[in-house]
Amino acid sequence: MSLSAIGVLILREGTQHHDYVLAYHVGALALLAAAAAWAYGNIIYTRRREGAPGSVAEPQALRALGVITTILGVAALIVASRS
Repeated sequence: MSLSAIGVLILREGTQHHDYVLAYHVGALALLAAAAAWAYGNIIYTRRREGAPGSVAEPQALRALGVITTILGVAALIVASRS
């Protein structure tokens, strides 16, 4: 949910200050990352509920999620500071 909230706030900030190019691209990436994280989590928890093997999140996926969240947080600060 934090990725989607960051995406929405970036889009709102960019729209209010007419900085469409950066805000729309970064906001869209944040919303896509939120959708991907939700889909991956849904797969993991569905497998866990069914008792299937592979029901544990992979460390690489969690690391990637952390990196993406950090990058989007920095991008959000850049968009906010440009206003």
